[in-house]
Amino acid sequence: MASSATSLLSSWFPWTSTPLIVAAPMRTVSGSALAAAVSNANALGFFGAGAWRRFNPPFGIGFLIFKASLAVALEATKTYRPAAVWFFAQADSEQLKEWVQAFRDAAPWTKIFVQISSMGEAQELLELGVDAIVAQGVADSGGHGRKAGGSILTFVPEVKDLIRKMGKVVPVLAAGGISDGRGAAAALALGADGVVLGTRLVASVESDAPENFKQLLVDTGDGGVSTVRTRVYDDLRGTGRWWPQQYDGRVIINDSFRDHQSGMDEETNLELHQTALKGNDFSRLTAFSGTGVGLIREVLPAGEIVQSVRQDARDILLQRAREFLE
Repeated sequence: MASSATSLLSSWFPWTSTPLIVAAPMRTVSGSALAAAVSNANALGFFGAGAWRRFNPPFGIGFLIFKASLAVALEATKTYRPAAVWFFAQADSEQLKEWVQAFRDAAPWTKIFVQISSMGEAQELLELGVDAIVAQGVADSGGHGRKAGGSILTFVPEVKDLIRKMGKVVPVLAAGGISDGRGAAAALALGADGVVLGTRLVASVESDAPENFKQLLVDTGDGGVSTVRTRVYDDLRGTGRWWPQQYDGRVIINDSFRDHQSGMDEETNLELHQTALKGNDFSRLTAFSGTGVGLIREVLPAGEIVQSVRQDARDILLQRAREFLE
């Protein structure tokens, strides 16, 4: 029988199947084609910032709230009526509280997801009464996250323990390093009520990522060694001036990082980066990726990815349960 938190997700998003698969709202990657393909696969697709339009089945919208306009976000939510919104990277606790209350008042139909990576944040979210927690394991997750944090292996169970201790029922979605059904099964066994796919869906047919970026993901292995968390690429891209200092991003290591580590001055590195931009050259450009990149073998339709992850997770959990109960 489904847990009460899992049942909540099913009641909120009745077109979805269990376990719930969610597509992360990745800026410049998660456009309408990807969000629609995921939602059409009985999952929940999210738009990245600014890529919104309405379609059926329902979808979600993500906001980087430290740099977003609350008024614009509320207007977009009223216009497009997403099933859920995903908040990430608040400037401080007061900003998050302001956003949660404003959405509660102005858009009560939409469920509020908040992405976190520490127990202090988890406590705060439970006190605020958000609908769902996205537990990001920054030790594996691609793209931006807090500099300090562990993996979902310890973070998800600790969040679930806190929820239980506080006597609440709040779904927890595991994010970070999940690329296939094995990772999803592991996250569900840890207590997650659903799982988030990020890097795996970058390498999908419907992703807005450049084709050579998708191929880079397919060609990259040994994700724990071939990726690194750093702010070097934010500095090269000019985004370091507005990302709060407690955040950095996991990327595939390339010449830009290696040259930085070898002592190349920032001006020269920036010049080389600007040249790479003209040729869309990922030997120097930012390629956000989680450590699960080594499990990506080919670019596939997003719906096929989602269905495979879901069914494989089900099969693995059932098979292992039978093996250990014999």
